[in-house]
Amino acid sequence: MSLKTGLEKLQGIGNTQANSLFDADMERLNDMQFGLLTMFCPGTLATGKFDAFKFPVDVYLEQVQFFAKTAPVGSSVDIKFWVGGVLDAEAFSLPDGSAQAFVNSTSNTNNGILVTAGLLIEPDIVQVGSGTAGADATIRLRYRKRVI
Repeated sequence: MSLKTGLEKLQGIGNTQANSLFDADMERLNDMQFGLLTMFCPGTLATGKFDAFKFPVDVYLEQVQFFAKTAPVGSSVDIKFWVGGVLDAEAFSLPDGSAQAFVNSTSNTNNGILVTAGLLIEPDIVQVGSGTAGADATIRLRYRKRVI
């Protein structure tokens, strides 16, 4: 066994301090650039679909970031995503009384919700606050390009 110098090269991946190919792959994934897609929901929040978009490449939706000028009261605001016409089971929630939340996806072994290139994605508010619905929301989706 040799001592690692921190500048080893593993199968053309480049300089790394990884101890194995798996670790080098994880470094490569973690170093990839993330993207943020921002959507606005002005006014009082209501249930239903509110936008639609497509990605040109395969991505994982990893996190939903909520910001609201008026927090929901009585219950959370929950959003799910229609991906290619199929409603994904995972809900992302802005908790009751909170004006912001960062919610990580738990789908696909913690990689996020896999979205294949060209599929229509439609965010859907499936629940709003029961006392105060919540209002003037900014919703950002954090995603990462899928690496095969």
